Amino acid sequence: MRLFLQCKRDSVDYFSELFRESLDQIPQWLNDRIAASQNDVQRNRYLEARQSIEPRRSQLINRYQRALQQAFDDFATGYDPEPEAETDPSHLALVDKAQYEDDVAVRTMATRAGAVNAEELWKLNRRFAVIRGGKKCPDEMNPCGPQQLCEALRETYRRLDIDTTVKLLLYKLYDRQVLSECAPLYKRLNQQLASEGVL
Repeated sequence: MRLFLQCKRDSVDYFSELFRESLDQIPQWLNDRIAASQNDVQRNRYLEARQSIEPRRSQLINRYQRALQQAFDDFATGYDPEPEAETDPSHLALVDKAQYEDDVAVRTMATRAGAVNAEELWKLNRRFAVIRGGKKCPDEMNPCGPQQLCEALRETYRRLDIDTTVKLLLYKLYDRQVLSECAPLYKRLNQQLASEGVL
């Protein structure tokens, strides 16, 4: 458990710092888009996002850290989310378009980051499985894996009252500035665990 707690601390610190740096860039990023807006609708979208995000910066960082910590805590206790049950087509409701776009964006980002880091993730999954007593650790359950990082972001932005278009652009910013930097941490965690005799 000592090793797992060290991995948790390293991961939360690493990704929280990257997220903090990405938040630092959002005001200027939004200002650029406000200046480049071609109509009032676009301009108001970005203005509202800026007004919603800037005063809550500390809250967003804290929320993001808590989400990452919760992923590790759930993993340590053996919690696995229930697989999605098959849906009876006769009971399908209309899917909210914003929710659909959000789901697709998160899935796409996580899949791409998982593919880029496939080898290091595979090794880390095996090592985390050993730490957890042999219970398998697929990519989506890895507490510092791309899927959990994307879920942490989604949870962080969930309560923000911002336009879906802007939120999806913020996801892309996160993809470029956080998910693209997974490799150094995964490599370091694998080296630390290997040096302690975990596989």
